Amino acid sequence: MASADDPFAEHNPLVMFVLVHAGVLGTPALLVHGLWSGILLLVRARRVPAAVTCTAALKSAALLVWAGAVGMYTWGLLLLAFTDDYGRSMECHAVGAERVVGYDPSFVPLRSGCRLDDGRTVDVIVPDYVNPWVLLLTACALPLTMAVRARNNRAEERTG
Repeated sequence: MASADDPFAEHNPLVMFVLVHAGVLGTPALLVHGLWSGILLLVRARRVPAAVTCTAALKSAALLVWAGAVGMYTWGLLLLAFTDDYGRSMECHAVGAERVVGYDPSFVPLRSGCRLDDGRTVDVIVPDYVNPWVLLLTACALPLTMAVRARNNRAEERTG
């Protein structure tokens, strides 16, 4: 939330820079790694025990779902990054805001809000579908990741 000292504060540019670059580089890396794991799984499916195949399938699925979550969040960040103050102002006025008294930026959930003189906050720039999809994909990726970790820990205990 913007402070009273600077009601028109925007997202922190350094954090935005780091997150955009991490997302732009991380999304394809996760996607390629997940696809590669899936392809290797299919190639080795007949020669590898079922327990290893299951772990590999979980790993591939987790990587692909993480790629979706990171990619969707990065999409929202890119929309914010390429909107300047004038564009943000025009977006605020396009929703029928008579008088904008400040901005209400947030990284979690990702949003860019326009605070109006009547006390309302109107979300602009970041599409309404971004945050629900990020939440849904993250909620799916976390249990998949935990399942892969648990299976890997059990395999290590058996071998070591």
